Amino acid sequence: MSWQGRARLFEDMSYDKLWDLEMGPDGYDDGPDDHIRALLPVLVDWREQLERTRDRLRSGEEIPYRAFVERRFREESEAYRRALLKLSEAWLAYFFCFEGAGIPTSLIFDADGGAK
Repeated sequence: MSWQGRARLFEDMSYDKLWDLEMGPDGYDDGPDDHIRALLPVLVDWREQLERTRDRLRSGEEIPYRAFVERRFREESEAYRRALLKLSEAWLAYFFCFEGAGIPTSLIFDADGGAK
């Protein structure tokens, strides 16, 4: 998947989307968690690809069209940061507005060893 395709997966990420996934007409209790869990592997793969590209650029090896690769790397890195920020902001807004500021009870936190 191209980085533009990955970025499109995060374009509509918002508090409202997470709310609809749980409380909307077709929503269910774990809708927001499931949606975020589906996106996390995309972010992991994307980051790994960026790290490989960064390492290749830093290695000093001869890269055809180096200026193009560097420009694309900068654009893709910025898109990755925007996607990560949108996901983080949406989840935090959803969690604190819907769940309150108590101890996290999300399944996402539980999977990472969080408190419940």
